[in-house]
Amino acid sequence: MAITAFTSTAIIDATTIGTTVLTASSAGIAADAIGLGTTDDVTFNSVGCVDGSFTGSLTSEVGGSYRLFNLGSDADVAAGNSEYLEIKFVANECTIHNYATGTGVVRNLAVQASPEGSGIVLGAALGSVSKLFVAEGVADIVRWQYDGGARLYFRADLEAFDTTVTVGRSTGRYGNVYSVDGSFSGSLTSEVGGSYRLYNLGAEGDIDTEYLETTWDTNDAIIATKSTGAGTQRAMEIDSAKLTLSVNGAAKFRVDSNGINYSYQSLQPSGNSTPLGASARRWATVYGVDGDFSGNMTLSNLPTSDPGVAGRLYTTTGGSLKVSAG
Repeated sequence: MAITAFTSTAIIDATTIGTTVLTASSAGIAADAIGLGTTDDVTFNSVGCVDGSFTGSLTSEVGGSYRLFNLGSDADVAAGNSEYLEIKFVANECTIHNYATGTGVVRNLAVQASPEGSGIVLGAALGSVSKLFVAEGVADIVRWQYDGGARLYFRADLEAFDTTVTVGRSTGRYGNVYSVDGSFSGSLTSEVGGSYRLYNLGAEGDIDTEYLETTWDTNDAIIATKSTGAGTQRAMEIDSAKLTLSVNGAAKFRVDSNGINYSYQSLQPSGNSTPLGASARRWATVYGVDGDFSGNMTLSNLPTSDPGVAGRLYTTTGGSLKVSAG
């Protein structure tokens, strides 16, 4: 029985036409066989084929989508087992989403560039995307988003694959890093010209601040409290079970927990006018092997009779200074 096709107002025998289409050596010959020119349009309810190649655009009209199946087919989406990637519009948002139905599994979605050294660009040009979301799971939980400005928002932990991954590089640094907390298992390094600041009032860039700073002044390392504006330069307290000041690895002065301060070298004033103690705050006792005074030595309140303690000074009624023999 012959097969018929409607290509115009006439009904023609399509057996020969069908053979020509199936055996055509080019698209042009096939199109000519069914009366289609290169500018003609044709709409089918559905098209099933093994492979397809298009020299123009593959267009999905409003309400349509592109689906790439890993399991099943279109017929299995509504009632069956399927796994597929779909590109479509949802409420004016263009989405790239991996789906599953039935016993299908929602698979991971990886965006990769190949060969090595090539890149991945999101958006045709900077600022051309109004909003860009990366979501996870059936509930579409947004993990990070780009709102078309100069900011990229993360809504989940951002973890390095391993300890070799860096944030920025020596020749491409971030202008600022703002964080609530930070934890480092390695070194926190400040390059030449930088410093560490611990704020008591305000923040970086504020007019009124109070902070502790560790920095370099020429070739001197400085640890100091500082302030700006209405801030006050605060006192600094160092608290430890034992405090040692060293020079080139050698201890020079130590404050010990037993209440004794140890000096490991000569303790000298900055000049001849610097006193040791004061009239209202005197040392209870001074112990020394030798003593050498280039000025006056004032001895107040000496006993006026022999105290009976060997080596102790006293004065006589006539004003003579004597040393007790004990």
